[in-house]
Amino acid sequence: MGGCITVMEVDCGYVRAEASFLRTENEMVDTLDLTRTITSPLSGLAQSAAYMYMIDEYGVSFTERIPTQHGRLDPNNANLFDVHVIDYECETGENTISLASGFRQSFKYPVSFMADSLIASDEQRVVDFKDRLVLYFDAYPALSISKGSDTTAVRNVVTGIGLKTTLFQAVNFYNSIASRGVKHGRDYCERICSEETSRRLSEMLREVVTDGTCIHLKRCEEKVAGKSGVGLLSTPSIFASDSEDTVYASTFIGFYPYESPKYTLGVTVFTSPNPDYVLPKLVARRVIERNEHGYL
Repeated sequence: MGGCITVMEVDCGYVRAEASFLRTENEMVDTLDLTRTITSPLSGLAQSAAYMYMIDEYGVSFTERIPTQHGRLDPNNANLFDVHVIDYECETGENTISLASGFRQSFKYPVSFMADSLIASDEQRVVDFKDRLVLYFDAYPALSISKGSDTTAVRNVVTGIGLKTTLFQAVNFYNSIASRGVKHGRDYCERICSEETSRRLSEMLREVVTDGTCIHLKRCEEKVAGKSGVGLLSTPSIFASDSEDTVYASTFIGFYPYESPKYTLGVTVFTSPNPDYVLPKLVARRVIERNEHGYL
C-alpha cells in the first residue's frame, strides 16, 4: 500500500534523506509526507522508551531476571498477558527470564512487569514518566494514563498502546541513543538520558539484530543496532476507501555502524489487512547496502 523512509545523521540530527510513497490501484504517488503521519501503537519504540526511563532513573539492568509466572502479571489472576512467555518456559524449562531475553524477542511481559513495580506503584512516578516521554518525542504523546494507580494504563503505554508518534519522531529518539543520549532539534540539542543509559540500550539494540527479532540485518557489512515494531495507522483513510479498514504500520529503526554510528534509519511499511513483519527489515538492509556504496 505504501511506506516511508527517514535517514538522519547521528552527530547533528540533520535529515540526510526522506521518502514516502503511496500505491493506489493505478499509480504510485510520492507527494504525501508519510514520515509525519501518526501511528499507534509502536511496540518496539515503547519498550525502548520505557527501558531508557527505568535505566536512567532506577538503575535497571538488562541482566536482571524476573519470575515468568506463566505469562501472567498477576499470579492470582487467570488472565494470560503474554503467551510468548509460556512458549519460553516450555522451550527452556526456566521459571525466570532476563530482561535482555524479553527485549531481544519483544516480549511485552518483562517490560510490563518492571513498569508495574517501578512506575505504576507511585502516582508521582507516573507523572514523571509522562513528562519524560514528552522530552523523548518532542511532543505530548496521546497517553491513556489517567491516574497513578491505574496499572493497566501504564502497561498499555510501555507496550505501545496509547503512545502515538510519527516515524520522524521515532527516528529522532533512536538517534538520541546513537548520539550518547543527546537529542538534536532544529536549532538546539538536549540531553535526554545519561551516556551510560544510551550505552546499555545500544548494546541491547545490537543484540536484537544479532540474536533477536531483527536478525535479517545481521549479515549487513556495516554492523547495525535497532528494533522493530508494529503499529496501527491513526488515519487509515489515507490508504483505504473504507475508513474502518485496519492499516498496519510495520517499522524498523536502527543506527549504523554500531561502534561509531553515523546514520539512524527508519523504515515503515503500511499494509492491510495484515502486518508485514519482515519487509521493513529487508528494505532497511537494502538502504544500508546502497549507502555503503555512497548513494546517500
